[in-house]
Amino acid sequence: MIVKDLWTLPDGVNEIPPEQALPLERLRRKILDKFLVHGYELVSSPLFEFLDSLLVGVGNEMDLETIKFVDQLSGKMMGLRADITPQIARFEAHSRNKNCPDRLCYVGNIGKARGQGVHLNRSPVQIGAELFGHVGLASDIEVVKLMLDVLTDSNLSQVSLDLGHVGIFKALVSLAKLNSSQEQDIVIVLQKRSVEDLTKL
Repeated sequence: MIVKDLWTLPDGVNEIPPEQALPLERLRRKILDKFLVHGYELVSSPLFEFLDSLLVGVGNEMDLETIKFVDQLSGKMMGLRADITPQIARFEAHSRNKNCPDRLCYVGNIGKARGQGVHLNRSPVQIGAELFGHVGLASDIEVVKLMLDVLTDSNLSQVSLDLGHVGIFKALVSLAKLNSSQEQDIVIVLQKRSVEDLTKL
């Protein structure tokens, strides 16, 4: 076997060459700077952690997307984060001041056990901002406006904004008089973003 045969990467895992890596890094810095200017504080979460903490409060889909392995020190199961957002929410719930709005931002690589749809990259960079401790239209407007500013700064040619709210979903379930099993089936299909499966329901 020649060395070239050993130099392979898993499907959906790619190296980024210099001509792409530098523009990507500049964009990452530009987005983080925008978050910081708007009062969002940067936090960093662990790349991997014990599975029982990593998957607390997340759905079955996240469990399926999580790359799992055994910790060589403790023998316990660990997981590579497939989404940073739940880690930030947990950090906020346990470590921060609850008396005022809290603005946090983050950036880092994530790993996915499988690619889905157009998201075939299994090790993308995730960047985001979260506003905690304030419920209301002003908060929603702030976060959506910040997101649209970031997308505009990213020079994306086609941007589509999908807004969702669990309250709308619950109201529609109630109007349709669906039972809990039917509601759960729809939640699973919506998480998969499968129009075909939704039509079958």
